[in-house]
Amino acid sequence: MAFFTWNETYLIGIYLIDEQHRHLVDLINRLHDAMNSGAAINILGDILQELEVYAKTHFRTEEEYFALYGYPGTEGHRQEHFIFTKKIAEFGVDFSRNRSGLSMEILNYLKNWLSNHILTEDRKFAPFLKSKGLG
Repeated sequence: MAFFTWNETYLIGIYLIDEQHRHLVDLINRLHDAMNSGAAINILGDILQELEVYAKTHFRTEEEYFALYGYPGTEGHRQEHFIFTKKIAEFGVDFSRNRSGLSMEILNYLKNWLSNHILTEDRKFAPFLKSKGLG
């Protein structure tokens, strides 16, 4: 059973963003599976780095849509992205310095943040972007 189960509740109705969300969920699950299987430190580090890079790519996609269509909640949403990106970077630095495994606390943070972000923050902009023709 997956650590973070993707289901239709996470769909916001904008195809590219939904697909990126699915990929983020997949990366968190891969990180969890690698940790539980006792994967080598370098594999965990690689997945964590991929998650950091992909999160930035995803956030850039959302923010480009906001700029293109003039989303009024851009600043608050951008701040949420900044906080998450900073936290993942901190996890990566701590991980590389300590060369130790990841904790369930980190995995739970990633899962809970992404889940809450999609279900609350992303649901705020979805109707606005859909009204501009995105879907």
